[in-house]
Amino acid sequence: MGGGNKGDLKDPLIWLAFAQAIETPNFFRHDHHICFTPQLVADNLTFGSLLTYFNLITDKDADKTQTIALWGVNQPHTNPAKALVVQRARKAGAKIIVIDPRSIPETKTAHLWLRVREIGLP
Repeated sequence: MGGGNKGDLKDPLIWLAFAQAIETPNFFRHDHHICFTPQLVADNLTFGSLLTYFNLITDKDADKTQTIALWGVNQPHTNPAKALVVQRARKAGAKIIVIDPRSIPETKTAHLWLRVREIGLP
């Protein structure tokens, strides 16, 4: 999977056919194209590499992290393990910046909440 060739579009059909062949109703496909891939593209275009993906910060890094920007992500609901790393970094003195139009749990404890507003295109 991955790689961006036309065969990638057939992968779910192949796995679905396999699931039907072994008579299982279970079928799973990761929706990386909805979440991770756009983040990867945006990071590469903006920063030149994958910079904002929070898995790059581990529990060991939390004590050394000075600033964390949470951009449009609600860690306690989407990934509680990552939320614990944010809490640990905050306790170690890291500044937390939340960039989100929603009032999410992190906005209450963030050092800075940038409440971006959606604008329509003409």
